[in-house]
Amino acid sequence: RKTGLQQILESAMGAEAAGPLLSRHARERAQGALQVAESAFDWSISAAAGKRRIAQAGTSMGFLTTETEFDTPFVATVFGERLLQSGVRMRAGVFLASDLRQDARRALNPLVNRPQLTFDIPVTGALGEPAEALRLEAARNDVVAADFDTRIARAAYLHRVAAGFWKMLAAQRRVQADRSLRDTTAEVASQLGRLAERGEAAAAEAAQWRARTQLREIGLQKATLEVATLRRELLSLLRLEQRPEWQGLDLAAEFPDEGAQPVGLAHAAPLVERALQLRPDYLRLKEQVNAAQLRARAADRESADRLALVAGLDRLMLEWSTVLGGNRNSGLRRQHEQDAEIARLNLQELRRAIGVEIEQHLARLAAAAQAARALRPVTAQMARHVDGVRRQVAAGLSPASALAESAEALAQALKERIEAQAQHAQAIADLRLALAELSDPGIGAATLAEMLRRAPLASR
Repeated sequence: RKTGLQQILESAMGAEAAGPLLSRHARERAQGALQVAESAFDWSISAAAGKRRIAQAGTSMGFLTTETEFDTPFVATVFGERLLQSGVRMRAGVFLASDLRQDARRALNPLVNRPQLTFDIPVTGALGEPAEALRLEAARNDVVAADFDTRIARAAYLHRVAAGFWKMLAAQRRVQADRSLRDTTAEVASQLGRLAERGEAAAAEAAQWRARTQLREIGLQKATLEVATLRRELLSLLRLEQRPEWQGLDLAAEFPDEGAQPVGLAHAAPLVERALQLRPDYLRLKEQVNAAQLRARAADRESADRLALVAGLDRLMLEWSTVLGGNRNSGLRRQHEQDAEIARLNLQELRRAIGVEIEQHLARLAAAAQAARALRPVTAQMARHVDGVRRQVAAGLSPASALAESAEALAQALKERIEAQAQHAQAIADLRLALAELSDPGIGAATLAEMLRRAPLASR
């Protein structure tokens, strides 16, 4: 099955890989935490109903007596409560009671139907900026951070797929080089065998080259086994290891062109600035800094002193309450302040690390491209030399062993060039990942494949 980079990336984008799938679950969890924070401003309803035992003064012949009579009227309460964005908590409701069966004027605890309205007002700095509102805003930051986590997981997964693709392609190319060397060695062994049969060559030399052919065969088998191992790893990444039609996967692609002039260290500064604007891990950490700062402010705004204004048909009251000791709020404030400081320091360290990372990728990219460019004419010249030696051997002007020696030198040079090409392709993928160009969910497989075939430009 001949498959190119674009087809592999299309399969990767359609696969339910563990990393992106887990990050999506993490985002759903953050969304759930946001709903919990929003619930602080929801209405809550409370209701109660039942009988109440009421004591009444007894009467006889129109006069009060020392006896006490009891009645059990039906009573009910309905109240609604809600926290306002200002930090004031409002509670409104009504108390209902059925009429007494006897003269209500004789009740020792008369019941009446009455509405009641209560405003619970924080008397500290929480008024106007309640802790619940700050925690809600922090939860929104957490959701944004989880979105960046999803992009990070997507980019890391696609980067692993691209790395697996280039590794397998390089292994396939090494198999081709080993097979060519094996065939040439077998050709030399066959020629020397025929010469030995005619007495024109030593039998020991022919046996030696047959042994070399076997060694080349063993090397080819190892290289083939490496391809099979890398194929299984790539199919496992794509979650296609159980699909029979993919078991014979054979990659058909060319390595990125190393002839184009790549970006150098001189372009590091603009690339770093571009990365800081797009890197999801950097942006996620900024959201985490903001969330930690908001939670620290929320702990500071957590009001322990409350002033309640209670209004009803039969009452107008002020109620005040406070908590003795501030250990809880002080402890929460210290925790969240340190969380914010830790996140801020991590953000600074990540900013520096991004700069170093991009410079290292640029250096690796330039070195790999230079090595691949330098080896291109070398392998071409050595391939021409092998053809020339083969003609000389056929004409009897050179010994057959010269062909094998030149073919072995060519195979070694080809493997070095393949390694340089693979390192060049990997350096492009690493730099694209560092520049956050693999994390854009809007990029399709065709565009991404084209990006991975060429080095990025400093202006983009």
